[in-house]
This record gives sequence, structure tokens and C-alpha cells, in this order.
Amino acid sequence: MVGAGPPPLRAAGGTDLLGRYVAVLEGLTAETLDRLDTVMAPDIAFRDPFNAVLGLGPTKAIFAHLFRDCTDVVFKVTARFEDDARAALLWRMDYRLRRGRGAPLRVIEGMSLLDLDRGRGVVAAHADHWDAAGQFYETLPVIGTLLRLIRRRLRVA
Repeated sequence: MVGAGPPPLRAAGGTDLLGRYVAVLEGLTAETLDRLDTVMAPDIAFRDPFNAVLGLGPTKAIFAHLFRDCTDVVFKVTARFEDDARAALLWRMDYRLRRGRGAPLRVIEGMSLLDLDRGRGVVAAHADHWDAAGQFYETLPVIGTLLRLIRRRLRVA
């Protein structure tokens, strides 16, 4: 079939690799960062709205930075889809910024696209996609006010 593209991802109950990856992410803390070594390739390509790095060391540094700046960090995978070479995770991350007293619980909902290296039993690439403006920047005192104003002006209805 011309132009059919790759086969669609299918809902996953959790292959061994994907199940292990989800378990590590959902149990991730500042103290368990070394568990990433068991599910990520040493040369992993990791990307999120703020970073793009190559290698396990820089990827772990991103998570270490998260745990330094935030408390009560909890990752929860809400759905997963996969085929032989890739997977998609829908997730929610709850957290509190360490700055300020009584920081409110914040939520980011997003998705991750993963390249699976089943031969090595690891994830070779991880790309996070989420709305950094609406779910993070707009929650900040000064820049958030400006971004909400811009969003209101651009809104069609």
C-alpha cells in the first residue's frame, strides 16, 4: 500500500522491557537514579521541553536536577502503546517546587515517545512532549501573568 506509513501503535499490557521501564520511572527518586542504568542505553538520546542530551550521564543529571528543585515528585504512567521498535507513554507528574513555603502541588501531563532496543533490552531514545507554557511557565508569578495575558489575546473564542 503506497503511503501507508508504519503500522499503528497498539495498546500494551507491558512487554518485559516496557514494563521494566515504566516500573523504574514510577519508582524514580533522587536515591534511585542508578536504576535508570538498567533500562536506558548508555548512549540514550533524551529530550524534553528544556533539554536535549546524549548519554546516560547527562540524562541522569536532568533527573537529579529535577529532584534538587522539587519535592513530592511522583510519576504515574496512565497508558502505554507499543510496536516492535517504539512505544508511547501517557503520564502525569505531580511535584512541588522547593522554593517558598506551602508550595502548591503542581501537575504536568504529557507523553513520551520511546525508541526500543530490544536486542540490548534498553530504551535507546526518550522524547518527552508536554505543554511547558501552560503547565509550567504560566504557573510562575511574573512570567505566568504575561503568558496568560498573551494567551487570552490570541484566543479565538
